[in-house]
Amino acid sequence: MRSKRAALLLLCGIVLPCVWVSCFENYAVVDVGVFRDWAVCLQEYGREIYLDCPLRPNYPTVGILLTAGVFRIFQDGLGIADANVADQGFRYFLAAFESLNFLLLIALFHLSQFRWPIATALGLTLLPSTWAGAAVWGQIDHLSLAFLLMALVLLLRYWRAIDAAGPGPFRQQWLYCVLIPMSITLYILNKQIALFSFPFLFLLLGITGYKLQIGRSRAGLLQFCTLLLIFVVSFRGLDTVFALEPSYLGSSFIGVWAQGSGHGNIISGDGANLWVLLERDLQSTSHFPLFHLGTVEVKPYTLGIIAYALVLMFLFQSVFKAVRDRSQVTQVQPASDAVELLYFACLFHGISWLGFNLLLTGSHDRHPYLAYVFLLLAIAYYGLNQRRWPITVILFSGFVATAYGLFILSTKSALHPLLFPFRQNTFIATLQLLWWLMLLGQWLRLCGQGRWQRWRLEHFGAQK
Repeated sequence: MRSKRAALLLLCGIVLPCVWVSCFENYAVVDVGVFRDWAVCLQEYGREIYLDCPLRPNYPTVGILLTAGVFRIFQDGLGIADANVADQGFRYFLAAFESLNFLLLIALFHLSQFRWPIATALGLTLLPSTWAGAAVWGQIDHLSLAFLLMALVLLLRYWRAIDAAGPGPFRQQWLYCVLIPMSITLYILNKQIALFSFPFLFLLLGITGYKLQIGRSRAGLLQFCTLLLIFVVSFRGLDTVFALEPSYLGSSFIGVWAQGSGHGNIISGDGANLWVLLERDLQSTSHFPLFHLGTVEVKPYTLGIIAYALVLMFLFQSVFKAVRDRSQVTQVQPASDAVELLYFACLFHGISWLGFNLLLTGSHDRHPYLAYVFLLLAIAYYGLNQRRWPITVILFSGFVATAYGLFILSTKSALHPLLFPFRQNTFIATLQLLWWLMLLGQWLRLCGQGRWQRWRLEHFGAQK
């Protein structure tokens, strides 16, 4: 009976993305139309698409290949000339990645020894924040999520292998050294917004180096160098597929950011940051004087950057102290801390990603997508599986995730009149701020628990 129930849940999670695409006919026609236009440029200009295409594609190489490249397959390989049919086919292609994400979540939860990995993955998949801005919309943020989840699943297996056998010359560990950096390369080069994941990726790299004992293990140092080398080679190889101006070093990632559209120069790109609470026109400049400090004008644009930088400094300071405490605990009580560290890093990523959406000017409505997924991953682990967080955190998180999903849907489809608050940027911004502060409190509590556990072990020894 239990196996039948699990099979039914598994089938639901795989099929649901296609059902959503079929049910929601209103998608981002403009966004998908741009991808189709890029496909025309890709056929006409080939490697010179960044140089000669009048539309100036603003995605890195992998993003171009997974949008314009897919439309080229539809048009040339499958002979689909009708734009509407091609758009729908593209959305089903996106839905396949949503199904893949569901399977990757199951794999991650299974490795993390969740009580109900399939049910938990399905619950996260059903939340509107997970699917409203994906295939239903017609965008590729969830493709970025797929590459990042692949890296996390592989990384967790890698960390656990190191904890079990040490950084030895095992074929399985060397395979991880190849696959993990390639997955991260695909993630970074899918959308330029991956820049805001760099703090998270550096954190994962630091934890990996700590586990490989690079300071005292020759095998560990060799594996660490292999990880870096494979990343550099794969990144450079994919990043330079298309030709760019010499000033960009041949890098699509640098080129896209250098030619950026200046998102931060306006209050909000229909997003829900803190600056929408000023009740100014969202498209108005973010460089107006908010207040004065002596003769210095403090502008929302500058203040947002400073606030975000301070948040990152605080998070890095606290996370390294927490990892140090955790390493000292495991020295007294030898055990694998791979799962704990991974979800601690996921919480770090979610808080920092939502932080940039709240604090920086110019954020767009779909930009918080990854923040929700990673914060929900942490909530699933600490709240549902470990039961270390109160039920109020879980319920409020579910409400905010639903509210944000409805906010995204409201931009393409009319909501019931009673749901009018979910169409308001100010309402969503307020909810996100309260949620962010709540999870910051849980972050501080987790950091404090590590220090308390270390102090207890130092004074009272290991538990029998």
